[in-house]
Amino acid sequence: EGDIEMFYHNTGLMFDLAPKFRALIVFAEHRYYGQSLPMGDKSWTPDNIQYLNSWQALADYALLIPDFKRKYGMSMRAPVIVFGGSYGGMLSTYMRIKYPHIVDGAIASSAPVTLFEGLASPKAFNQIITKDYADVLPNRQCSSWIQKAFLLVQSLGQSTSGRNILSQRFSLCSPLKTQNDAYQLNSFLYNSIAYLAMLDYPYETDFLQ
Repeated sequence: EGDIEMFYHNTGLMFDLAPKFRALIVFAEHRYYGQSLPMGDKSWTPDNIQYLNSWQALADYALLIPDFKRKYGMSMRAPVIVFGGSYGGMLSTYMRIKYPHIVDGAIASSAPVTLFEGLASPKAFNQIITKDYADVLPNRQCSSWIQKAFLLVQSLGQSTSGRNILSQRFSLCSPLKTQNDAYQLNSFLYNSIAYLAMLDYPYETDFLQ
């Protein structure tokens, strides 16, 4: 769900496996992202935005795969394995389930396949993030400090004097004036903490920077 070149330059596993299996690697950009605008400049109109959904994207891939095989003279029986991470991993899983006659297997990484209301706890993501930090230091010190910091920011954000303290401590370009401003700061801090946990790869990366 983004510019396809960004995903290409942050992929490793498929390039390692392809030579061994004499496999061809194909990257397919999700509709409405990057340059893949189905209705051009009119893709974002109220009438056309309805076509931005996962089921439509799956149907795109279901059409693309056999068409690609025909275009390049490949056997229609050539096996296809789909890869994906996060939302892409969900798509990979759904692709295998919905189109088993087109896709022979799926490898999904960090894919919250069942993270829907009624199927999984809405706290699941935050619990995983918390565990990531809890594992850093013994006695869960790291996650405990982070939780206390969020509560402190939330508390200070409720008063003018507290917002002044936050503005100074974080060297903000514009001082926090309202409780909503403080809420936005807390959200920014939350995203930073979450992204650090999501992207703590064992190698340097600028993916989702």
